[in-house]
Amino acid sequence: MNRVHLQMGLLMLLLGVLVYLTARPAETVPELLAPLSVSYAISGDWKHFSNSIPTFAHTAAFILLMMALLKTRPRRAAVICTLWLLLEALFEVGQHEAVSASFAAAVPDWWEELPGLQGTRGYFLRGTFDPLDLVSIGFGGLVAYFFILAEYVRRHNGH
Repeated sequence: MNRVHLQMGLLMLLLGVLVYLTARPAETVPELLAPLSVSYAISGDWKHFSNSIPTFAHTAAFILLMMALLKTRPRRAAVICTLWLLLEALFEVGQHEAVSASFAAAVPDWWEELPGLQGTRGYFLRGTFDPLDLVSIGFGGLVAYFFILAEYVRRHNGH
């Protein structure tokens, strides 16, 4: 297990959670975290900017966490990053009003019964498509990829 990737992935998740707890309306905070919410503690320009940070952090975190479990190789990292970028982008586009009902209808019943995945239909139906989230997904993937490459080079150059 790559502990550096694990630690960085967990830090990215923490970043996303902190933004949810401080800059999002209480009703949008996941139920598990709701008791910790200090909703709207952050305001002004930072609040507007912070809307896409959880998307960035989620993308980077899950790439890094997956790579923490796998043996790190640049090609593998490129594949993992690309797959996560596509998955994250698909979920973002699935919130667009033009396709959200179709995406929600395509979610099979068994999917909604899996732990942690209940509410996927609601995610598509009640979510908000934001083109800036697509940018943050790309940026999160790039940051994770370059972090993985830098760590690979560091390990293989003996530093």
